[in-house]
Amino acid sequence: MTGKKSAEIVQFIKEKHPEWKPFENQLSSTIELLSCFSSSDDDFSKFLRWQDTFLSIINLSKDQFKALCRSFYNELEESDTSKRKLKVFLDGGLSDYAISLNNNQDISKAIVEFHSELFGEIDQYLIAKDIATITSDTNQHIAFLSQAIDAGSKVLFNEYVSWFQSTLNAQEIGTQSVIRFLVTIRMFHEANENALPYIDNSILKLIDGTDDKPEENTAYLNSEVSKKYLDFLLDGDRRGATEFIMKLADDGYSLKEIYIDVFQSSQYEIGRLWEKNKVSVAQEHYCTATTQMIMSMLYPRLFSSKSIGKTVIATCVGNELHEIGIRMISDFMEMDGWDTYYLGANTPTNAIIESIEKYNADLLALSVTLTPHVSNASEIIREVKRVHPSIKVIVGGYPFLQDEALWVRIGADGLAKSANEVNETALAILNG
Repeated sequence: MTGKKSAEIVQFIKEKHPEWKPFENQLSSTIELLSCFSSSDDDFSKFLRWQDTFLSIINLSKDQFKALCRSFYNELEESDTSKRKLKVFLDGGLSDYAISLNNNQDISKAIVEFHSELFGEIDQYLIAKDIATITSDTNQHIAFLSQAIDAGSKVLFNEYVSWFQSTLNAQEIGTQSVIRFLVTIRMFHEANENALPYIDNSILKLIDGTDDKPEENTAYLNSEVSKKYLDFLLDGDRRGATEFIMKLADDGYSLKEIYIDVFQSSQYEIGRLWEKNKVSVAQEHYCTATTQMIMSMLYPRLFSSKSIGKTVIATCVGNELHEIGIRMISDFMEMDGWDTYYLGANTPTNAIIESIEKYNADLLALSVTLTPHVSNASEIIREVKRVHPSIKVIVGGYPFLQDEALWVRIGADGLAKSANEVNETALAILNG
């Protein structure tokens, strides 16, 4: 069936079946898929099983889908190879396809195998990526889903899906590919009732968006200074970046201005560029490492404030390697007169507990960058408060900015939305 013919049929069916009007992109995709299944009955049964799942998400019935198929069937020419398959389906001659997993079968592998068999020849994502990459992505999808469920936050999974959508869109892979894959994931989670509302919610938000996300024109760099610093980083000029920051400090820029206006804004912009597939992972790591090195060189300048007699332990949760945010928090608190003990990334819980006791800490500051590590933070807080009931815990990081009630659910005492407000928030927590 030609593209022109397909477009004409979509328009005809949209007019004849107005219940599909809110799902115009999905209707076009469905017509495309129906046109492709001219091989085995098993393949077509798999598609119908997948379509049943999709119908349940958009709240349309099997009868409504069958009516659409009948309209499509009537528009097809006799020579169309998919017409015979549709007739068998409409006459009730196809058996239902059952999803089953062996006890030892890897769910990610099963999802990828099913999805590849069904859509491998027509889906942009499957055409562009190898099986190992798609399986790795699937493991990540399931990990984020699990953590969002544990945290009781649909927002976290929505944000993750939105990020994944953006990364694919930047590679010219359409949002329909993301929707299709999420529907397949949902099929394999139907026995897990807790998961279904999270997946459905994200799929419906993608559908509501209709078109792929446009390229953002807004960058995080808000000054010529931050732009110049980022240019040094992206050019691989570590010496130039270092000399530039040291001159800013010598010329009267406060450390807080350098941290917020230069370091923070450049890190956000690097993250945005990476999401848009405009810088590599290697470049992102290089830029971050350079900024951390320069922060270390500025460290002797921090000790200019009078001590307030309060002590904080600052660290990332276990398995977190993104430490620049908590490092900034620690340095800001040092500038505000706190005695800070920065433990760095990937610190074991027992080491955190020992440090609290050793330094008689008043506050524990925990950073979480990735959603799958929220449960780690919850476990640390629970164990720390079991051993040291009087310790106060403040948290920060991306997941808590997306769901601002999350910190309460994991047992923290407060949320630091930014380095600028951490001192005020921390003192308010300690003063009750």
